[in-house]
Amino acid sequence: MCGWSRGLVKSVADLYRPDIFGATQNLRCECGALTGAQNVGNLCAECGVFVEADATAARRRYVGLFHFGPGHGLYRHPYTKEEILEFLIPPIGYRVAADGMPNSLGRKVATLVALVADIEARYSRASSDERAYLLQMNQPIDQLLEDIVGVFGPPRASDSAADSADTLLSLFYQAIKTLDPSVGVLARCCGLRLDVSATM
Repeated sequence: MCGWSRGLVKSVADLYRPDIFGATQNLRCECGALTGAQNVGNLCAECGVFVEADATAARRRYVGLFHFGPGHGLYRHPYTKEEILEFLIPPIGYRVAADGMPNSLGRKVATLVALVADIEARYSRASSDERAYLLQMNQPIDQLLEDIVGVFGPPRASDSAADSADTLLSLFYQAIKTLDPSVGVLARCCGLRLDVSATM
């Protein structure tokens, strides 16, 4: 079953939301309304979290979607250099260290989200001169995007959909490289749980 999110990643606080990136405990949703092995795979109507037999493994499968706003030319894909409106956020399992704190990738993702959110807010009310300055802010964003994408590139020849959850390294790399609008369907076929907006 593919779990679809009830919303996008819109802020740094959203980067660890269980309803987007997976349950924090085995055999229960986040609010506790659904518990036990009989509910594995079920979506809680209260908290919007799927019950997982192995929450740790699930948090290495769920990806989020970050929307870049109105598309005023600030953001470009690190490989194609084309303007992008959306970007896949790596699963929590890849963004935290053994102690559960953000690792290097997690800090970069948080910086990206915070920087884009700040620029979007300032851009909407800026004068033409101020907008020209804000356009120069694409350099740190470009570097962050490239660093984040680089963690998931290129896939090994031995990767296949039958492999473990680490197959996500291959699938995620291809998804963010192509930004194919059919990535949601592809993910379901490959057994990848892709959390994005229901409107995508």
